[in-house]
Amino acid sequence: RLTADERELICEVVMAESGIEPFDGKMAVSQCILNACEKAGKRPAEVIAEYGYTDRRVEPNAETREAVAAVFDAGETATDREILYFYAPALCQSLWHESQTYVCTIGGHRFFEEG
Repeated sequence: RLTADERELICEVVMAESGIEPFDGKMAVSQCILNACEKAGKRPAEVIAEYGYTDRRVEPNAETREAVAAVFDAGETATDREILYFYAPALCQSLWHESQTYVCTIGGHRFFEEG
């Protein structure tokens, strides 16, 4: 269960990380946050800080709020794999991400499981 402040934080981070991505991309970023919370047994703010999500906070649009709700409330997923990490190769290179197990590309992001 998310508090109202946690939900808003997640929506702002998902918007900052994937606001221009398709709906599935927003869901996948939300899924990474949820999976990390479940794996670490930590609340969203801790995971967002520890996993290196952007410090930018962007006012979320309706589609971003819907994607977060789909993942956190309805249990929907963008992939049935246990994605935890992503990056945008057009914006940066990440040998560390590429050392993990590649799962899929959605929009401009590559998603990975631990591995």
